[in-house]
Amino acid sequence: MAYTRFAQLVLHPVTRLVQLQQVHKEREPQFRVIAEHTVDKRKKEFVIECSVSNQKSFANSAGKVAVAPIVSATGVRGSKKIAKKKAAEAVLQLLGHDRHKVKNLNSYSILNNLLNQINQH
Repeated sequence: MAYTRFAQLVLHPVTRLVQLQQVHKEREPQFRVIAEHTVDKRKKEFVIECSVSNQKSFANSAGKVAVAPIVSATGVRGSKKIAKKKAAEAVLQLLGHDRHKVKNLNSYSILNNLLNQINQH
């Protein structure tokens, strides 16, 4: 449980999504540039789609897994890197693994809280 909490608070969204897919023995997330717009003369805006298969949550009563549905979301930002991050965050949120309200915590307090949780068990 402590690792899950640590991963949720510290790891980059793309890394968290990749690890989540690996735990569920799913394919790694697929990222692709859907669109590239010129906003101003020098500024660009990128739309990146992130998609993952989500077989594990769609097993039927007979125990057989139905055709894997695809969960996808997009991220839009002025750089490909940040758009990819936003797309991964959106997919994590759709899968129920969002960061909640932990954005204001600094690294020291995150690690300190994690160590306290580990020591309590």
